[in-house]
Amino acid sequence: MRRDRIAIVNNSDRAVREQGFKKLYASYASQRDLYAFALVNQVEAKNRLAKLHHFEDAPAEELAYETGGTVYQIKFGQLKDYLIQQLKSPFVKMAFG
Repeated sequence: MRRDRIAIVNNSDRAVREQGFKKLYASYASQRDLYAFALVNQVEAKNRLAKLHHFEDAPAEELAYETGGTVYQIKFGQLKDYLIQQLKSPFVKMAFG
């Protein structure tokens, strides 16, 4: 099946590729409830696991591992960078009269 799909994707005839694309996504559409159920359960499980690791949610845990810091450290760093940038070149010019 996979070899057939690769052959269709690499076919030089646009109509063959288009028909293959439509059939593939029609098969996905026929199973959309199953895919949605699996995806929702996976997200919920990852969020529960992240909470056990003392993170707010799974994306916060992933961000912490990728950057080597906590979400709060990342937000603080962004705020610090923003404040420094604003002190150097304020977005809103102040006029003192």
